[in-house]
Amino acid sequence: MKILGAGFLNLVYALLILLHMQTSIGSNSTTADDGVKCIESERQALLSFKQGLVDEHGWLSSWGSEEEKKNCCEWEGVQCSNTTGHIIMLNLTTYFILRGIEYPCENLTLQRTIDLSSNKLTGEIPIQMASLSEMHQLNLSRNYLTGRIPPDIGQMRQLESLDLSHNKLSGQLPPSMSQLYSLSKLDLSYNNFSGKIPTSTQMDTFNASAFVGNNPTLCGPPLTPSCPGDEKLIDDGLEYNQKDKDEFWKGFKPSMKLGMAFGFMGVLAFKIDHPWKRVCFLLSNHMKVYLSNLEGYLCLVVSALCLVITVNAARLRRKLKF
Repeated sequence: MKILGAGFLNLVYALLILLHMQTSIGSNSTTADDGVKCIESERQALLSFKQGLVDEHGWLSSWGSEEEKKNCCEWEGVQCSNTTGHIIMLNLTTYFILRGIEYPCENLTLQRTIDLSSNKLTGEIPIQMASLSEMHQLNLSRNYLTGRIPPDIGQMRQLESLDLSHNKLSGQLPPSMSQLYSLSKLDLSYNNFSGKIPTSTQMDTFNASAFVGNNPTLCGPPLTPSCPGDEKLIDDGLEYNQKDKDEFWKGFKPSMKLGMAFGFMGVLAFKIDHPWKRVCFLLSNHMKVYLSNLEGYLCLVVSALCLVITVNAARLRRKLKF
């Protein structure tokens, strides 16, 4: 298939609009016996789309305006709802256009799917594509698309598979990609994306192969290169934690010394008879008030003082007994 003109994706967008299905659309394709015909406006959109192509091998010969071809639900690569006649899938991969490999229609069971891979598409992805909130699978791989991914692509909440690989897309990945909660398959490889990969529970499930072959400045998990500034955040965090630990031990050691001293004084006070007991209690309380910010060695002085009092009191009691 060959593409005529750089405005080809405008025709693609016309098809995307008609594929923006309502939730009432059924999941099975129509057949000639179903009695449900395709929507006329959608048939005209497909014919306009065909005019932008050069079908060298005639694989789109079933697409036509003749009377016998009016039911677009019977066209090659088109699948319709069996209840409304709306188109629910368009599959125009080159396997039936360039490679000549024909697959049975029974295998085309995925609904709300667009597969335009390997069709030499040029131009930018229309930003309006993000409004296709019911789209489940989108494959635009192996084309010549340029520009950026639509910034609001996160609105495609039902998207389960996105393949934009092997194009010439560039710029940063939209942060809204972190809102693609249903996404289970992603391939953005071999483009020219740069910047930080958006992070989310869903995005973190993909491996590096989904992002290989891009600009070397593309960074962040799951790629090995860290983004500029990430190392500083890590280093700052480690430095902050170490500072907290140092401050903790700096304040803890004097407090521990004071606590040991006051505890020792309290024990001694219980072993001393009146009036020395009152003296140690008063001294202990006094030291709690005025020595809380002094160096730890003062606590040792307090402990030694109480020890001297205790020893002298014991000697005095022995002398009095004799």
